[in-house]
Amino acid sequence: MKDAKFEHDCFVVAPGPSVNKQNLKLLSDKNVIAVAGLFRHQDYNHIKPKYHIWNKLKFHIDIGHYTEKEVIDLTKELHNAIDKNTIVILDIEDKVLIEKYNLFVNNEIIWRNYIEWNELSIENIDLYTNPISGLLIESAIYMALYFKFENIFVLGMDKDYMCSGVNSYCYNSSSIANVGFSKNGQYKRKRLWDSETILKQITRSLSKLKMLYDYKKNIYNLNANKNTYVDVFPKVDYNMLVNSHNKYEILRIETNKFFQMPMINSIRIDYSIFFSKCYNKVLSFPKPKTNYIIYGNGTFGKIVKSIMPHEKTIFVDINSDLISNEIEYSKVYSVKNIENIEYDLIIVSVIGREIEVIKMLTNSFGIEREKIFTF
Repeated sequence: MKDAKFEHDCFVVAPGPSVNKQNLKLLSDKNVIAVAGLFRHQDYNHIKPKYHIWNKLKFHIDIGHYTEKEVIDLTKELHNAIDKNTIVILDIEDKVLIEKYNLFVNNEIIWRNYIEWNELSIENIDLYTNPISGLLIESAIYMALYFKFENIFVLGMDKDYMCSGVNSYCYNSSSIANVGFSKNGQYKRKRLWDSETILKQITRSLSKLKMLYDYKKNIYNLNANKNTYVDVFPKVDYNMLVNSHNKYEILRIETNKFFQMPMINSIRIDYSIFFSKCYNKVLSFPKPKTNYIIYGNGTFGKIVKSIMPHEKTIFVDINSDLISNEIEYSKVYSVKNIENIEYDLIIVSVIGREIEVIKMLTNSFGIEREKIFTF
């Protein structure tokens, strides 16, 4: 039976090396969301997590991190290790791959969908608007909020690479700078980002974590590290909490000690500058007699169309299945319908996923790179 003290709580456990300093067997009767490679931890089978959230597969293939074989080999490791009663949380874009290789056929699967995050506060929590910012544990916390757990306790989210530039994990003593790898480290990929890019990603991640905390103020940091980088949640001692008979008193004391700094507005300032440049670029597009396709029927795409200096603009979107030879400017068509549309330029309005979109358009649909515009 579930420990009555934590029956309505959740422990989100990431594979940071600090969890090796903690007795994870204490979580065997708790609600656990395991993150990514935690299945390689020696106590994973003892914990038998209720949920396991896994990486975006198609995304990593499309941007060149891994080949399809490599991501499937990694996913098969989880498939072979996971308990049949564990619910797997996967990206809806990976449904075709998962079914193609008959993965997790004995497990219940929850499919989630990502959207671009506009840096604003997170007001709605559902399966279809999980805002992207970069780290899987953010999505795990988001899902814990979706499941409406009373309290959410986070372990193993070390973020030590903020200082060292090196990713370390609880299941492998080797560390690889800014790369992903499997159990034996055989899938190494080249360094894809410089220090400025990494620091901006970290800033964006911490901003999102602050907003997730503000949603219900029920998230706590149980990392083993005393001087943890994850200072956006109240810090609670793991052993003291799980062995306590007065959970609420401990949480009250630590919450009262917690001080959250105001949000840094530099991200929004950067976005304002970026938006101004985009606005001026759109106004500079060639005048009428030029036909445009806007890829992405989201908020930014609609803004782009609203300031286009002419009307010959058509939307295509990956979520549309509309195929037609007769084109109406008021409708949103499938990406597969591009071959039926007369156009001079495709404008990619999906900010942050340009590389993924360009690879899909060029590789899957044979579109010339020169006919694709990104901001």
